[in-house]
Amino acid sequence: MYSRVYLGYHTVAQVFAGAGLGLVVGAAWFWVVNSVLRAYFPVIEESAFGRFFYVKDTSHIPNVLKFEYENARAARKHVSYKRSD
Repeated sequence: MYSRVYLGYHTVAQVFAGAGLGLVVGAAWFWVVNSVLRAYFPVIEESAFGRFFYVKDTSHIPNVLKFEYENARAARKHVSYKRSD
């Protein structure tokens, strides 16, 4: 936010208006996804749209960050073993 004003690209009012708008839109999208779309996750995931954009349902995973970290480490180990063959 500071750099946008410092570089003269925006005024302070514009930066705060953008931050406020981003907060409102982000909160609304969070509500829509968790309240409305959650029931449709399996259908969206299996649709052509979901396959094209690699949509995945991770709502059943309690700690997504840990899950992704462990899978990335396992994949890296799997690739390094294949290279040494």
